[in-house]
Amino acid sequence: MPNDRAGADAADPLARNWTIVLVAPTMAAHVRGTDLIDFDPTTEDLESGRQFSATWGFERHEALDHAIDLLDDLSEGLEPDVAARIRASIESAGREPETIAERSFGAAARVLVSRLEQNQRELSTLKAALAAETQQATREHLTGLLNREGLQRWLGGTHTDGLPMPPMGVVLIDLDGFKQINDTRGHLAGDLLLRGVAASLLEATRPGDVVARWGGDEFVVLCPNAADRDLQVVARRLLDAIARVDAHGAAVTASAGIQTCSQRPLPLGDADSALYEAKSRGGGLAVAATQ
Repeated sequence: MPNDRAGADAADPLARNWTIVLVAPTMAAHVRGTDLIDFDPTTEDLESGRQFSATWGFERHEALDHAIDLLDDLSEGLEPDVAARIRASIESAGREPETIAERSFGAAARVLVSRLEQNQRELSTLKAALAAETQQATREHLTGLLNREGLQRWLGGTHTDGLPMPPMGVVLIDLDGFKQINDTRGHLAGDLLLRGVAASLLEATRPGDVVARWGGDEFVVLCPNAADRDLQVVARRLLDAIARVDAHGAAVTASAGIQTCSQRPLPLGDADSALYEAKSRGGGLAVAATQ
């Protein structure tokens, strides 16, 4: 076909559709797709979650039908002589008999594509299994929050240790009197309370904040780009949310040590010291680390 092209304005609905048609003496092929203007929000980035609908084939007359449709769609944007030359080429190709070489190539291409699709399905299955395994390794089973390993991966992994990062507010939280809940009401009541605390933290954090279970009855909340004054407000909101948790009559308060840092891995020594001070002052407090 002549090497002539026409485009559609980005606002034109036609811009969501695309068709590629190839007609040569030894083969014909077409690929036709539609951008559904949708994406999967569970994916890691926008493009990997984009949704498309596509059809393809190697039958000559089907390819030529798609070429005619495409020409009709774009005809208003083409010079009349260009559109006429393209239409003449399509009609000429339609009169050409299908050759043995063309049929053989089409059959071979279909086998190749079938194998590629099978490989893609197998890769998708392996990817899903790996994602599930990673999820299990980085999530704490009781609360569903990130564990230490998950938090480390979120920060970039161990290979980033020692490297700077954007300023990060850290709220290190420890429940007051949780051991007494376990001792008097049993571990099932304690587990229920921990799940309630985890849910309350997720509800009380800001978009972009990260909540992790640090271990036992300790939790860490990371607040990217939070100034010291903002961090005090966030910490108080988190402690108030925990105090409202009622797990069938079991309730606790919590203490927090807060600090800001910009280095990986998280240097929690200052926050831990501030947490110890909050505990020694009776609990239920958020104390800022001295830096």
